[in-house]
Amino acid sequence: MKKFLVVSFMLIILSVTCVLMATKVNDSVLSLRVSPEEFIRTTTIYVDSQENIDATLVVMDKNDVIVKVIYQGQLKNGETQFTWDGTDYKGSRLPAEKYQIELTTGAKYTSLKKIIILK
Repeated sequence: MKKFLVVSFMLIILSVTCVLMATKVNDSVLSLRVSPEEFIRTTTIYVDSQENIDATLVVMDKNDVIVKVIYQGQLKNGETQFTWDGTDYKGSRLPAEKYQIELTTGAKYTSLKKIIILK
C-alpha cells in the first residue's frame, strides 16, 4: 500500500511539473502583436513562432463570439503576418467597436490582443 501511494504521489508531481514546463516553454515559443490596434480599414497581425506549431487565429466580438477565422493550420518557424480588413466571415464590414484577436494552440497557449475598429 505504501509503495502504491508513493508511486501515485510521484506521478502526480511529475504531471504537474510537465504541465508547468509546457506552459513556460510555450510562453517563449509564440508571441502575438497587432499594429495598429485602432484602425479604420486594415490592421496587421504578427505572430512570431520559434517552432512549427498548429494554431488558430480568430477575431471575437465584445461578447466573445467568433466573427472571423483568420488562420487555422500550422505556423512555420519565424514571423508570419496576417492582414484583417474589419470584415466578418461573410465579408461584411463590422461595426466600429472593440474586438479581440485570439491566438490558440490547443490547450497549451492562448494570447489575446484588444483592437478597435474606428469609424
